[in-house]
Amino acid sequence: MASKYSVRAPPDLRSQYLLIMEERAKRRRTAHLQQKHDHTHTSATHEQEWQTGSGGGETSSHLHFWVVVLPPGHHVTKPTFVEPTTGQVVPLGPPYLHIHAVFDHTNYWACTKYDQPISSDMFDLSDRNVWMALIEDGESDSHPPHQLSPSSPHHEVGSDPLQPSSAHQSLSPAAHHYPPPAQSCEGPVPLGQGTTSLAVTQAHRDTKKTLKVPRMYMPITITEEMLEERFPGGWREEVYCGVVVRRYSAFSHPRGATLILTLCSNTAGSSQEVQEKFEQRGDGLLSRMTSLLQGAVHETFANTRKDTLKRHKYWRAPGLLMARSGSDGMNNPAQAGQGDDRNQSPQDEVFEFHSKFRVDALRTRVIGKTVWREEFDDRPDLLMARTITFSNADPSPPRPIQIIEEEFGCPDGEEPHKAVQRRVFEISEGKILLVYHYGHHRLLQPTRSFLKPQSGRPTDLTSEMTQGFQPDPSVEEPGMPELWEVLESEMEAEVQVQEEVRRAVEETAAIREARTAEEHHIVLLPHIFDIRRNETVQYILKQRQYEEAHREEMQRKRQEEREGRVDTIAPYLPLLLGDSEGDRGEIVRERCLQDLRERLALRANLLQDRLDQARALVLECREEGSRRKRLTAEERAALTARTTAAEAAHRRLRAQLAAWRHEASERYETLAGKLESNLWLTQKPALPPNSTLQ
Repeated sequence: MASKYSVRAPPDLRSQYLLIMEERAKRRRTAHLQQKHDHTHTSATHEQEWQTGSGGGETSSHLHFWVVVLPPGHHVTKPTFVEPTTGQVVPLGPPYLHIHAVFDHTNYWACTKYDQPISSDMFDLSDRNVWMALIEDGESDSHPPHQLSPSSPHHEVGSDPLQPSSAHQSLSPAAHHYPPPAQSCEGPVPLGQGTTSLAVTQAHRDTKKTLKVPRMYMPITITEEMLEERFPGGWREEVYCGVVVRRYSAFSHPRGATLILTLCSNTAGSSQEVQEKFEQRGDGLLSRMTSLLQGAVHETFANTRKDTLKRHKYWRAPGLLMARSGSDGMNNPAQAGQGDDRNQSPQDEVFEFHSKFRVDALRTRVIGKTVWREEFDDRPDLLMARTITFSNADPSPPRPIQIIEEEFGCPDGEEPHKAVQRRVFEISEGKILLVYHYGHHRLLQPTRSFLKPQSGRPTDLTSEMTQGFQPDPSVEEPGMPELWEVLESEMEAEVQVQEEVRRAVEETAAIREARTAEEHHIVLLPHIFDIRRNETVQYILKQRQYEEAHREEMQRKRQEEREGRVDTIAPYLPLLLGDSEGDRGEIVRERCLQDLRERLALRANLLQDRLDQARALVLECREEGSRRKRLTAEERAALTARTTAAEAAHRRLRAQLAAWRHEASERYETLAGKLESNLWLTQKPALPPNSTLQ
């Protein structure tokens, strides 16, 4: 009878995504193992074919490299072949039958008499009856190569992948590290076996069996004397198609340039653009790009300037810029046609600043003839841009202001129709216009205009002095007292904005004057690691050398100043005149040593007490760190800093205590030696000098 109840199978709680990922990983591992197995099997088969060979005799089933050494170098009397893979030296003749091609540093040469046996006089590549150049090169044809000489390390010849050849190279074993493919040395292939050799080589290429030849790298060492001989002025010039590149070493260019690129036209050859890069400039100038056709100059500065200037873009007359350009770059392009030419500029002058270093968060200032525009970053009052219209084009301050227009962002948590988006101060006409942000699902913006009172501060605000537009009928019209408060705040803001604009005009004039002075008197600052030119580093090095030379004398002087030249024997000399029996000199000696021991022990005890306090502080910090598990980043950083400082103080005090113990023993031994050699203590009691008896 079947059971009425059954146990339900437990649900599968494993993630299907993880199962899919595991299955994919398993497939990848299986494919990798299969590929590795196939590669191993193919390599073993290829190695077996390589060792056995197709016919047992001469074959070209793999790549060969031969080196031929010619007399009279390397103590050989006739051409000798060397197998680089095995190091086996083979004399001229068998097992090599013929030579089909060689190559050196000039060309690839084919032997026209490959059917003749190898002889010792056939390695003259200038003989056109035997060797033919396969690479068409006018230089190689006009200057035929000399006969291969062992003394010339640049004449190297190798082999064709299909045909054997000879080569000329150094026989140093360290210069060749070729992995031996097989322990065999096979000779050249006859000319009739080319088709079979090609088929075998193609089969080997299909199995991806390649001979790995390591790279031969020799580090290049160029001394400073060689550089000065090659580049006496500290610069070099590279001429390309349409570009002339000049590279300067540090402080070799009078204006601090390290790289100058001059772009020229291919037809006329005249300069079109000059790009310069600078280093170690006192004014922080990093790069300058000058367009000689358009007259635009772009300068980039580092963030170390006090005026926070980042980029400066201005325009000058192209003809005047061309007159100031040369092979060594631009010579003060800002002074080209300065004056009335600036007001006739077809482009606006642009100043870009590092906004994060400024209090007003100014990012860009675009200066036109009569219109300025300033852009800001992340201001607390949400000011994004400001446009100023001046009455005339005179750039010198003070400039009469006509209109000021400001743009604001919408603050969070405030209704859009109550937040000002655009504010316009018509200073010459005495008007103020406020444009608010768009309301919810509205196509028009609310506006409010004010007419400033003539007398300054009237007692009431009339309807003729203000007008408003509100597209949302659900918003009530504010009362006159509220509008008067708005007008008062906007009038105060207008005064503040005018002051900021005046400061901006003065700042711009100051930046222009500073740039003019900096270009007239260029200052190059040495790097902090440039110990040759850095005066501070030179002073520190000289001071260190002096301290090293006079260290013992300075330590002795410091010790005398610290001790104050304390005479430890003088206070106990009156004991020599006493009536006590026994050796009075021994008594004075013991009293002096006892007094010194007490003073040394007192200093050691003070250092030990401070060391115990530092150890207790270290243990307290460590205990607090282990006890408090949940700490914020600031608390963890503070605790770590406190623990590090406590451990450093503990190590310093421990070193001081160890040094004091060593110094105390030296002082004690020094005083004991002085007391032993003191004449007053070794002789009979007598009247000490400079003392009287009553």
